Amino acid sequence: MASFFPRTDPAIAVAFVLSAFLMVAFQGASYTLFATFLTAMLVFTERIVLGDAYEAGLDRMAATVVGVALAFAVIGRAEFIPSRQTLETGPLPD
Repeated sequence: MASFFPRTDPAIAVAFVLSAFLMVAFQGASYTLFATFLTAMLVFTERIVLGDAYEAGLDRMAATVVGVALAFAVIGRAEFIPSRQTLETGPLPD
């Protein structure tokens, strides 16, 4: 019987289930931990589906780098946009 998924290590499947459980467990408590376990779960999902650990990690790393670059661009741009208080009352005192 042919399988849709490539043969995978049982440890990857266990890590996937553990990451999914911890992602849901930390969803309301800590966004940082939620995002960490979400990322891990996505990497394990790609590893299970694709069967290539290098390609799965590389795809996720590229997405993370693009996300970080966008975040820094938005934060950098937001610092130069004057706030409503500055426009109405002038600069804030030092």
